[in-house]
Amino acid sequence: MDTNYNIGIADFVKWIRNIVIILVCFIFSGLALLYIVIHIPQSLLTENVKEASEILYEEGNHPYMFSNYKGSQLDNFTDALIINTAYTAKDGNLEDALLGKRISFKSLNPRESLYEYFNNNDDSYTITTYGRYWHGYIAYMRPLLAILSYGSIRAVNMVIQLTLGLSLFYLLIMNKLVKQVIPLTAVWMCMCPPAIWNSLQYSPVFYITAISCIFFVWKHERLNFKICSYIFLMNGIMTAYFDLLTTPLVTLGISLILLLSIDFDKERSLKQNLAMMVGYSLSWGIGYGGMWSSKWILASIFTDQNIISNALNQIVFRTSHSYNSSNYSWIGVINSNMDMLVSVSNYVVMILAISIFIVAVLLFKNRTVNFISSLCILVVCAFPFIWYLVLMNHSAIHSWMTYRELSITIYGILAILYCHIGNEKRNILQKTGSAQIKTERFNYE
Repeated sequence: MDTNYNIGIADFVKWIRNIVIILVCFIFSGLALLYIVIHIPQSLLTENVKEASEILYEEGNHPYMFSNYKGSQLDNFTDALIINTAYTAKDGNLEDALLGKRISFKSLNPRESLYEYFNNNDDSYTITTYGRYWHGYIAYMRPLLAILSYGSIRAVNMVIQLTLGLSLFYLLIMNKLVKQVIPLTAVWMCMCPPAIWNSLQYSPVFYITAISCIFFVWKHERLNFKICSYIFLMNGIMTAYFDLLTTPLVTLGISLILLLSIDFDKERSLKQNLAMMVGYSLSWGIGYGGMWSSKWILASIFTDQNIISNALNQIVFRTSHSYNSSNYSWIGVINSNMDMLVSVSNYVVMILAISIFIVAVLLFKNRTVNFISSLCILVVCAFPFIWYLVLMNHSAIHSWMTYRELSITIYGILAILYCHIGNEKRNILQKTGSAQIKTERFNYE
């Protein structure tokens, strides 16, 4: 990977201009995509949506894939909302898509409402709106529900996710990046893959992360700051478009640690590494925040609802430290998320990973510690804890899914350990002086 870059004022302005252009193009492309798919006749979805309502109703709101594993909890509550929203949009009615309209019955949750509508011939329903999200999943759920049952969609989801995971490991091995296989495998297992592919709610974050990681590994020899920043920008955009605030930070943190790990032995200064991290994180943040906030503006303009006000109220709520009569502390939120992560299966994975590392250390005597690269990865490891601090309310209430943000920390720690295996014995810190290190510049082009 070409990590030499030198950005002047003119290049920085050009970079910002390109980011804004890409963001605007994605905003209107996302809107156009929703407008196209809502023209699929609702009647084509009816049979498969009815079947999905029965499956979800029978399984319950949050069933466990594995009885003794809290982290295996599915989100059928939100899957029902997703299917309901994809179905409810009237043929060609853009307002339905913009507002995220769905069928709802008083005192019934989304899963129960979907079942009631299709199975009890109850016409006392109302139409509820959920306009602060893009609901980009409509773009693929509406076509899929027109041709596949919910069970088939889960099966296809499993096959695609396994294929992407195995493809990533294959590319790592072929590109002589074997040190990343064990850390990424451990992280994937800790996230409970069966729960991810059986929940429509969890899947977008996995796809965005896996695809970006595959691209970074596949093209890592040809990458530069500009290309990587645009990928992180698109990661943020796609996360805001498809995700309903599950674990969005994963699409930034995992990809960022992978890039830092690929270049772990590059002789860069701490300033250069931090500049790269800030640039990529800024790109992701602009994509995520810009795409999401644009939905509030568009929905407020093209509908009769003030989505901007609704979204701002929710931001205040989700960043609060309380809910009903419960008050939350930062440490308490971290503990509740850690509790979801910890299980017998995760202990096995972590013990296996660390055991392999210890054996490898004994086999490779010539090694040193790369303090600069390690420190930068540790900074990324702290991202989930900052997220829990800012979104304390959301992270406490939804710890059964937000615990996956901690996969960033797990991956970072394991990546540092495995990246040091087999390092040649040399003190990298002694080579950071201007007379002793080859000067590296960020090459914008």
